[in-house]
Amino acid sequence: MAGLDIHLDRLQEAGIDTVTLYVGPQNQPGWYEYILGLKPRRIIFNPGTENPELEQKAQAAVIQTEEACTLVMPSVRHYNNWLVAKWLAISKATCHFWRVAFL
Repeated sequence: MAGLDIHLDRLQEAGIDTVTLYVGPQNQPGWYEYILGLKPRRIIFNPGTENPELEQKAQAAVIQTEEACTLVMPSVRHYNNWLVAKWLAISKATCHFWRVAFL
């Protein structure tokens, strides 16, 4: 996919604004340290990924959490007026980094 970096390893990428999860709560514990270590501004828990334990850990680390659908958010203009941000999407086996721009 053009413009999308896909990594099978867990790179220590700097400047991640948002982590959006596509991993069910039963598969998330192995990702906790990595996600929290990235120090994103927020973590989005897509439907089916809600996890009170990770939400509490994130909030304790002063990371905003949100239970929402990443794919629906642009259509309802739910982006707090920021224009360009670096995102990380986590699926079961891969990390996808991309930059998003919303006007």
